Amino acid sequence: MLKFITADVCPFAHRAWLVLLESGASFEKVDVTLTAGQKEPHFTSLYQRSLGANEGSDGKVPVIEDTDGFVLCESAIVAAYVDEVYFQSKLSGKNAKDRARIAIFNDQIGSRVMMKFYPFLMTVEAEAQNKTRNDFESALTALEGALGQCGGPFVLGETLSLADTNVWPFLLRAEIVLGHYRNWKLDTERYSNVAKFMNAMRTLKCVKESTVDPNVFISGYEDYANGKK
Repeated sequence: MLKFITADVCPFAHRAWLVLLESGASFEKVDVTLTAGQKEPHFTSLYQRSLGANEGSDGKVPVIEDTDGFVLCESAIVAAYVDEVYFQSKLSGKNAKDRARIAIFNDQIGSRVMMKFYPFLMTVEAEAQNKTRNDFESALTALEGALGQCGGPFVLGETLSLADTNVWPFLLRAEIVLGHYRNWKLDTERYSNVAKFMNAMRTLKCVKESTVDPNVFISGYEDYANGKK
């Protein structure tokens, strides 16, 4: 059985988890510790022999070990691999134009949401926080436009793709963690397409089955929010 090495708090690992669940593949979920100095030796060992591992790192999630012994890390690549091998590329786009849209979205839109989420969360000083809030909301404005291009609710319209599964974990964590630590709430009028997307994602089996207690995120991001990271 395929092994999926993960930690529920991690949005990157969540990407791969969604695709595994959506594919219906049989897999063993192995939860590990991400705290420095406390990582399990088997996790570090598997990570260090995975394709894509960073030299000198003691481990990052996700990591998958396939049934033939192939070991792979890096979340977007793991998600794409699982989709191709276990789901007949159903999330990768049905044609070249779809695949191009997914690639551009992940590179220019989804990655921007991800990159602006962390500074907003990690900025403690109030005046500087106004800028990081605006930067994050500018990323959401770009997302709003991208979701509207094909009519929604997903990036490709009615069809779920790797663009959606790659960005969802960060939107979910933003809703919970930024709401808790930064008193932030999605403006559903300003970001109606984003709200429509999030509502559509919540109906999916893979999202329901990968939902964890919000306190996992709140406690897991506490140091980020309090300037200790």
